[in-house]
Amino acid sequence: MIITGIAGDNCVLFTAADAYMREFDVAVPADCTASLDADCNRSALEHMRVTLKADTRLAKRILPTRRA
Repeated sequence: MIITGIAGDNCVLFTAADAYMREFDVAVPADCTASLDADCNRSALEHMRVTLKADTRLAKRILPTRRA
């Protein structure tokens, strides 16, 4: 499951936790989430990476690119 959005330190974090508890593979691209405070966003991403085993690389690293 790929999760993006604002309030990375709240809404995105808790959605990722719910997905992890339901045994989904979780990805939260670091460049597709934001919080009011950049340090809080970084901390939330680190927490998701370590605790929830979330893939927090940049979106271009997570999503395959299409070639015409």
